[in-house]
Amino acid sequence: MNIHICMASDSNYAPFMCSCIASILVNSNEDDYIILHIIDNGISEKDKSKISTLKEIKNFEIKYYIPDIEQYKNWFEKMDNKAHFSYAMFARLSIPNLIQEDKILYLDCDIIVNKSLNELFNIDISKYYCAFARRPKETDDLEKDKLYLGLSKEDYYFNSGVLLINNKLWKENNIFNEFLYYINNGGKLLWGDQAVLNIVLRNRIKLIDEKYNFTSCKSVIMDNIYDIKDIVILHYITDQKPWKEYCPNLLFIEKFWEYFCITSYFKENTGKYIQIMINQRINNLELRLKTTYSIDKLIDTLAWWIPIRKWRENFRNKFFDNFIGGGGK
Repeated sequence: MNIHICMASDSNYAPFMCSCIASILVNSNEDDYIILHIIDNGISEKDKSKISTLKEIKNFEIKYYIPDIEQYKNWFEKMDNKAHFSYAMFARLSIPNLIQEDKILYLDCDIIVNKSLNELFNIDISKYYCAFARRPKETDDLEKDKLYLGLSKEDYYFNSGVLLINNKLWKENNIFNEFLYYINNGGKLLWGDQAVLNIVLRNRIKLIDEKYNFTSCKSVIMDNIYDIKDIVILHYITDQKPWKEYCPNLLFIEKFWEYFCITSYFKENTGKYIQIMINQRINNLELRLKTTYSIDKLIDTLAWWIPIRKWRENFRNKFFDNFIGGGGK
């Protein structure tokens, strides 16, 4: 079956979008045919070529769309809290203007897909504007956000990183015009487009299981324990990202690296990314090579998740060449 997925990126985020796409392809069912709709916020031809190399995993189709970037920038300037975001976050609001398909699954780039998206894409949303995943817990901060935006306690405030969109209904009801009206008439842009979507779509949204947008952050899931086998979509929210050297609050970081290591970005700059992984483990686990922690044990800790023996050996070689050989003790 055809599964239509929309993502948005520029060249800065293209490497991490590739990791997400790789995870989608690796975990797709045999009869899943992925049609990828990419809103192009400034992706170079070189990066597009690297994205195309993912067809070596499994064939898929790519379509690029050029949005009104100046409009995104204007909206971004109106945001209440820019935090670690960029103007590109507004791209999903343009989906009804850019993409013709009746049904679209929108995914942020800081995501890893752990299972086939077939079941998610087949959820019936014919009577809804979109479906989104419930959060694991309603926190005090979320309640404050709802109050600030004018949502009631009964309204469900959703994360917009994973949205199953009824694009046909968006078009029929001119949802984009409602987005514009909200933004241009003093609507509060807390977390950017997320506020717009929560306000405009709130009366016709479908709540689905949190496994479709698992927020991989310890401070969000609190004391609950989750099995990776039960999660369909991992979402690395907050400013801590699995490709950064310091991300102690993230769970299942190894899943990002598992798929990133099969992209062209990793293959062409292996040493750089292995160095990030090493520093990440040292920072996150508070390991120091000056302790009695052995080199062999450290390598095992870093490399256990790499599924291909050749890549594990390459990892070990790069470790010694780029870290131990470079003066680490």
